[in-house]
Amino acid sequence: MQDLRLVTKEQAASIQGALYRLPASQRTAIELAFFDGLTHSEIASELELPLGTVKTRVRQGLLKLRDHLMGTTS
Repeated sequence: MQDLRLVTKEQAASIQGALYRLPASQRTAIELAFFDGLTHSEIASELELPLGTVKTRVRQGLLKLRDHLMGTTS
């Protein structure tokens, strides 16, 4: 059995909407990490930011994304 994770159009729209509610700096870091497959170090180099800043942006963005998707924020 293959481990395929299918996302419905509705789920994809929810995720996209939640992503666009994030601050641009957090959204960019998450997109580079999860859609472009860059490591935190690569993102830091690409954006010319300290590694710690990138890690913070990704973490805070993921927490906000979770909250948006769980409906715990407006």
